[in-house]
Amino acid sequence: MWWYKLDKKYVNLYFKLVIISILYVFPVILADRYYNDDLGRSLYGSIEWHKDGRPIGAVLFVLLCGGSTPIIDISPLPLILGVMLISYMLITYSKERLDFVSNDYLKLLVLLFIITHPLAISNLSYKFDCIIMLAALSIPFAVYSIPDFVEKKKLFLYSLLSGILIMSMYQPAVIICISLFMVDIFFYIMDERKQLMQDCFRIGGILSGSVFYMAFVAPIFVDSQGWRHKESQMIAGISFDSLKIFIMNIRKICNYIIDYMLGTSAYYLGALGMAMIFVWGGVLVFYLKKSKEKRFKIMNSIFILISPMLVFILMVVPLAVLREIKMRARLFLGFGGFFLYIGMAFMYLLKEKNRKILIFLISFLLGTCLFFHFIYIYGYGNVLKSQKEYEKKLAYNISYDLENLNSDKQFQTISFVGEAPRARQVQMVCNKHSFLNEIVPVYFGNSTWLGGAWLYCYMQNDLIIEEANNNDLQVIKKAKPIFKNSIYCCYVNEEKIIVYFQ
Repeated sequence: MWWYKLDKKYVNLYFKLVIISILYVFPVILADRYYNDDLGRSLYGSIEWHKDGRPIGAVLFVLLCGGSTPIIDISPLPLILGVMLISYMLITYSKERLDFVSNDYLKLLVLLFIITHPLAISNLSYKFDCIIMLAALSIPFAVYSIPDFVEKKKLFLYSLLSGILIMSMYQPAVIICISLFMVDIFFYIMDERKQLMQDCFRIGGILSGSVFYMAFVAPIFVDSQGWRHKESQMIAGISFDSLKIFIMNIRKICNYIIDYMLGTSAYYLGALGMAMIFVWGGVLVFYLKKSKEKRFKIMNSIFILISPMLVFILMVVPLAVLREIKMRARLFLGFGGFFLYIGMAFMYLLKEKNRKILIFLISFLLGTCLFFHFIYIYGYGNVLKSQKEYEKKLAYNISYDLENLNSDKQFQTISFVGEAPRARQVQMVCNKHSFLNEIVPVYFGNSTWLGGAWLYCYMQNDLIIEEANNNDLQVIKKAKPIFKNSIYCCYVNEEKIIVYFQ
């Protein structure tokens, strides 16, 4: 088969990509912090990805843990395996699409953007989910690594099955297929691909697989009620209201991504913006000089200029069809495809032998962007570690106080009110880079799967955690706390203990 045959040159490139990628995720490994759902999974050994419509992901992880439940924490192995898998598929993709580029370091520069962009940091932070997410992200690259000589029927079938697999593992990863298709359109316009039919079969098969999944697979696994059902609902029918929701979702998603990226460094955004200007300026000049086709020259020139914005918009469309979207960075794991599109256009400029200064300048700007990606995740890793240490201290103190207050086992429930503070180091870094506020979670809340599970790690007898009610809030306003320090107070309301963060 074509996808596992790598000659020595590409094997060496693969190991380079794996090593650099592991260096990139190393701060997350070193921080060793349970991330959101990881808390509950580490305590109960339960994964409910099938209820999220991700049955293949659940099976994959169970097999990875020995073939039975309860699952166990085997981190950082899932992250390392995920990095190795996505790296392999990226190399097979580069073998098929970047065989004209002889400079391995420039290839690595472009391929690394797939997992190093800031929007993917939270995906890499999950101890359990990360391999499922990265596996789903790698599948489109496998599809686009299939040579054009493969029969159209087989290509469509492979693509259809791949679409089902992606959606059955991590649905948001499917958005990267848009950028890969747009890359092929770009090369077609630049006369590097002689026909586009095979690419239409690829994207058509993936979209067909996605539709098949939504019609026949998702209804079997996704809960028929509750928050999972609510968040999986799509815009129904064609009407003015549906169109209005769709447009509002696109605006909402675009604004979220822009605001998220604005939370990074101005120097980073400047380098990225300048790189895009130089890349598309160079590509346009190169195209106008090279193209002899007058009929479509103006139309193609306009497409080249607007294509980055078009890729950006098209990549959010699969998410915009959802009726309700809770904005989270993890939804945009596949947004590395936008960076890839920039990089692939830059790769095309390497054909222009007489523009060494332009090539050097763009390489420097993209290298600067990649350097900032490393800065962000290394800073993020230290922030995670600081917050973990601070919350461990809080967990020790709260569990100690609760066990003292409940020495006679007269209390059965507990509620948290207010938000636990962040460590001082975390506050400083989050003030500098606002995008970290979302992806550095603060625990201690009224959930036995998230915040409450953090407290359960240090208690032998679990108190039932439940939401605070109006009566609890009145107790906080009127009663005196039975315990108080500078961070939180403890109140009693009948058989309940209330922990109030001041």
